[in-house]
Amino acid sequence: MKRLFTLLSMTIACLAASAQVSSDADRQTLQKIKEANKAYTSITGAFKQTRHLSMLGENTVSTGMLYYNKPEHLTMKYTLPEGDLLEINGNKFTLVTAGKEKKVSPKNTRMEGMRTILSACLQGDMELMDAEKITCARQGKDDVIIADVNEKLNKSGISRVIVRYAGTGHSLLSIQTIEPDGSYTLYELNGQAP
Repeated sequence: MKRLFTLLSMTIACLAASAQVSSDADRQTLQKIKEANKAYTSITGAFKQTRHLSMLGENTVSTGMLYYNKPEHLTMKYTLPEGDLLEINGNKFTLVTAGKEKKVSPKNTRMEGMRTILSACLQGDMELMDAEKITCARQGKDDVIIADVNEKLNKSGISRVIVRYAGTGHSLLSIQTIEPDGSYTLYELNGQAP
């Protein structure tokens, strides 16, 4: 009886920890995106990053190339500013800014949050993010997924993630991470190829 109670408790805890998907239609949309992206083992493409700071009311734009290999190897080589780099390989993080390389601790909650979010979005499996709530919408021909992040990811300074997938083929078009103060970072992918 004790084993049954333990198993039941673990099952309930797992169900409670999973994302709350708003509707069956949303769940079907997420499943279609996930299935379509299973075929990709890697993604390569140009990106544009827009960083908006709400307090200053200004944007900073960066560009570069993104290289992603499943499950968690991401490299973003910046051409503007030239030489900057972000590399995530499992739980190892490397940043190069203004020519200075910095290895970031795997315990850094901001980088861990970004790894979780970017990996989930690039894999097309938004439920890997373990968001508190996920809703889907159609915008033109594209699917837009809105995820309100859980407390763990919120500690990384992100409160919401908005992801756009192409309606045909379900390839990733953009990721926007929003912070509690309204600041955001928008990553737009151009010409991604598996």
